[in-house]
Amino acid sequence: MDFAHLHVHSVGSILDGYCKLDKLREKAESLNHPAIAITDHGNIFMAYKFWKEFKNSKVKPILGQEFYIVKGSRKEKESREMYHLVLLAKNAEGWKNLCRLSSIAFTEGFYYKPRIDHEVLVRYNKGLICMSACLAGEVAQDILAGKNEDAEQDIAFLQELFQDDFYIEVMPHDSDDQRKVNTYLARYVEWGNLVATNDAHYIEAEDEPYHSFLLKIQTASSGKQGLQFSIKDLFVKTRAQMKESFLRYHPSMGEASIEQALDNTLKIVEKIEPMKFDASHKVPVYGG
Repeated sequence: MDFAHLHVHSVGSILDGYCKLDKLREKAESLNHPAIAITDHGNIFMAYKFWKEFKNSKVKPILGQEFYIVKGSRKEKESREMYHLVLLAKNAEGWKNLCRLSSIAFTEGFYYKPRIDHEVLVRYNKGLICMSACLAGEVAQDILAGKNEDAEQDIAFLQELFQDDFYIEVMPHDSDDQRKVNTYLARYVEWGNLVATNDAHYIEAEDEPYHSFLLKIQTASSGKQGLQFSIKDLFVKTRAQMKESFLRYHPSMGEASIEQALDNTLKIVEKIEPMKFDASHKVPVYGG
């Protein structure tokens, strides 16, 4: 029980996630992980099924979503520019706010994808843990664009809003962009809020071709055309595998930063109260 994956895409990340819930449970149990989260792109479609699959497991299910967020207003429908932001439900209040934000993203912010903005995040942030997301996150994109002051402002805004429940994500992938982002973010080791994730889109390393096939369906392409991920290790790793990848591809971070980021996954798990669905939760039933 030395690590927990907090950024995972199940089959609910439509034509992008290849983590089937039963196999995900089996994998987490085999690794003796204390918890695992699903953070599907733009929706919480699989949340109840995920909770139900894990409710009798020793692995705590954490309900989350990787949101699409815009710098301006969610109601403006001109620019397709948007960023990723990961939110995890810490308790019952957090789950309600996760549902509110997800619903608002569809009913008020939908433009190509369901979107939220800073205004609605300020309204419905209680009970949520926030993580800065992957290279598509606002913080990472500003760093890659050389807009370090903007990145600092992004971090300051989220830290003020979420306080001790805001974490800066670092990932161990073999990518020049990821190296640039991680090297910059490692300076926050003194804050104590780095968190390691692997942005898992599939469970085993050998599942990568199946994930690539989903992307080809999504983009109606074949061969080398269409959307493809250059990163090929988006699977559910052990802590040892995570650390080895960090040390191999991101030695400039320093071992202290890496250890803090790995340890913080467990600190986040400790903060999260077990979720209970009962008659008060109106889960829709389809097909009669």
